[in-house]
Amino acid sequence: MARPIALCIEDLEGREAERYLRCVALPGIEAGLSLNAAGAAVWKKRERGALEIWVSADERLMLFRPLRGGAATLRRGGRTLEVPVEKPVVLLDQDLIEAGGRKLRLHVHGVAESIHPPAPLRDKSVGGMGRVAAAATIALGAAVAVGQGEVRAASEPPAIEVRDHPPKIKAPDEPTPPKKSPPKKKPVQKKGKKDKDAQEK
Repeated sequence: MARPIALCIEDLEGREAERYLRCVALPGIEAGLSLNAAGAAVWKKRERGALEIWVSADERLMLFRPLRGGAATLRRGGRTLEVPVEKPVVLLDQDLIEAGGRKLRLHVHGVAESIHPPAPLRDKSVGGMGRVAAAATIALGAAVAVGQGEVRAASEPPAIEVRDHPPKIKAPDEPTPPKKSPPKKKPVQKKGKKDKDAQEK
């Protein structure tokens, strides 16, 4: 079964205090992490114009534009893709999503230890050292392709994969209702010898 993926979304033009957003993408296409029409991360809400981010059955991070989803552009190195409608696109670490007037850089960390709604990555240290350390920590995953363990060369970014028929997450089996036992039959009373003699008389 696919596992949730932890990632940070960096708003390249956002305020310093809210530049990094800690997020978790859930398996399947159920309502989870998405980007609304303004490019802001929302949690477990299906909004008109939103883009969905979820995990496929083979544990790849996916960007999905529903029929009513807003326009978006994905950039990877020198490659560019206008995100198609209802065709999931595989996301990799350091991909850049342009949506709702925002430029969002993805920092993919791997399997999530816990599930939580989007939350700012707070700087709890003194001065700017915490911001430098946080940025360095986020950048550690820059060369990793989620789910495949591939190290990519900066000079040759991988092609952007678009799937026509994405793997679907198998729904959990519904519990089998208990079988009803057949009604008990009433025991047939056997006629005794006295009753038989009475009938013969």
